[in-house]
Amino acid sequence: MDGGDELEDVLQKMNPEKRHALINSAMYEFGENSYKKASTNNIVKNAGISKGLLYHYFNSKEILYDYLIEFLYSKTTREIIEEVGVVETDIFERLFAVARYKLELTIKYPGLKSFAANLMRTKSLEELKAIVEKFIPSAYYDFYHKNIDFSLFKEDVDIQRALSIVQWTMEKTSEQYIQTIPENEELDMEVAMKDILQNVNMLKKAFYKGGNYD
Repeated sequence: MDGGDELEDVLQKMNPEKRHALINSAMYEFGENSYKKASTNNIVKNAGISKGLLYHYFNSKEILYDYLIEFLYSKTTREIIEEVGVVETDIFERLFAVARYKLELTIKYPGLKSFAANLMRTKSLEELKAIVEKFIPSAYYDFYHKNIDFSLFKEDVDIQRALSIVQWTMEKTSEQYIQTIPENEELDMEVAMKDILQNVNMLKKAFYKGGNYD
């Protein structure tokens, strides 16, 4: 079975609990090890499924690994677009919603943290963006430009430069926060979002016209 939408359609027929366990176990195994050292035996053992079931959906370790990358950067991006959309005209509010989504996803898939960290060590941001663009063309551009109220920015602000700073800051903030979550501990979403909101308000003060963002 190949990757892409066809594989995704087939996986939807899999028992939801087993599918969730497989994805999380695989992300954890690939995240804690290099691709070469990652063990499919460990993946099926920790997922509580048979090796036959694994290979029924994924013909090889490479197909499974590629699917996880697509799952992390393409499927989730699609869900962000569907959930957050481009109706919200304030770019900071969009990014705040994305930060919440990422943290909630980390709670759902604990293995995501190590898998994402491993990918960031081995691939550049441009490579990761290219993966998203392959499956969802113009996703990044639309999210950061489509239906944004640019009149909120101060007149002397270079908007494109400001957007780059905002994008980098918010993405790194949520990524770094995820990486600091201790293993086997629950995330306090209220505390996390309060911290991220402070960063959002600081950026608003720097780039937006007058207003109280405390």
